[in-house]
Amino acid sequence: MNDFLVNLDIAAPVLIVTHDEPTVSKSVRNLTYAEASEVAALSTEQVLRARSLVLTEKGVHRPE
Repeated sequence: MNDFLVNLDIAAPVLIVTHDEPTVSKSVRNLTYAEASEVAALSTEQVLRARSLVLTEKGVHRPE
């Protein structure tokens, strides 16, 4: 995950928005400059604190 985010060349801190993707969340938890959040648990504070947002496909197309 670190290599992926570095290759994107985006500003830190990074917020990764997911939906039911524990592998992504586990890959991010040891990175000091990034955090992952489920789309259903997303807060305004998290979005405002992040300089960059990365949304997974499942995070964008969350079934209702």
